[in-house]
Amino acid sequence: DGWIVRSEDRGATWKEVHFDSTDQAAPLLGIAGPFNGKLFAFGAFGLFLTSTDQGKTWTQSPLAIAVSPAEAAAAQAAADADPFGSGASSGSDLASHHIYAIVRAADGSLILVGERGLMLRSADNGQNWKSLPKIYKGSFFGALVLPGNRLLVYGMRGHVFYSVNNGQSWQASVLPGNDSVFGGAVTDKGEVLLVNASNTVLVSTDGGAHFTRNSQGKRRSLAAILPLGNGEILTAGDGGLRLKSLNAGQE
Repeated sequence: DGWIVRSEDRGATWKEVHFDSTDQAAPLLGIAGPFNGKLFAFGAFGLFLTSTDQGKTWTQSPLAIAVSPAEAAAAQAAADADPFGSGASSGSDLASHHIYAIVRAADGSLILVGERGLMLRSADNGQNWKSLPKIYKGSFFGALVLPGNRLLVYGMRGHVFYSVNNGQSWQASVLPGNDSVFGGAVTDKGEVLLVNASNTVLVSTDGGAHFTRNSQGKRRSLAAILPLGNGEILTAGDGGLRLKSLNAGQE
C-alpha cells in the first residue's frame, strides 16, 4: 500500500509518513539515498516517490524517461504484435515496470534496475532518466556499487553483470549454477557477496567477475545479506536469520 515509516531514534520507534489508501495502491519494494539530499522510494508498476526533507514528506511522480526514435519504434512494434494490447505505444512503457533498486555510481549518476531488463541512468539526480542498452530480458532484483568505477547488477536465473566504467558497458559474471540472485553486499575488504534461491552464499574477490560458493544449506531462498565484520555475515530468508562465518562457510 505504498507504506513508509520513519524513525528518529535508530529504529526504536516508528512514525507513519506515507500511505496510499486508494483501491489501486501498489507496493513499495525499496528505498535508496539520500543522494545529494534526495531520498527515493520505488516499487511495483513504476511507483516512484521522492523526498527532500529526510523522508518526512513524499511526492509521487512518474519516471521521466527519454526515449530515442529507435526505442519508440521498437516499443510500437511490440505493441502492434501484442494481441491483447491496445496497439498504441508512447515508447515510454518502461515507466510501468517494477522497480527493484537505485544506486549511485562513482561518477555521481544514478542507476535504476527492475523488471524485464529495466536499466536506466540519470545524470541529474533522478529528475530525468535514459534507458541503457538492454543486456538481459529478465528482471534485475538489485545493484551494488563496488570499489573504483565498478557496478554490479543481479537477478533472475543467476544472471549477474559487472561494469568497470560506471555502467557504460557490462560483462557477464561467471557463477556456479543458475539460481535467481535476490540480495548482495560488499565487505570492507571489497569482497562481493550474493545470496540466491538455493540458500547459497556466493563470493567474488575479483570485483564481480567470478563467484564461488562459500556456503550452501537446505533449499530455501535467501533474500538479503549483511557483512558484520571479523569475517561474520548475517543472512535473511525463508529460514529466518542466520549468522555465518564467511571464512569457514559455517553457521
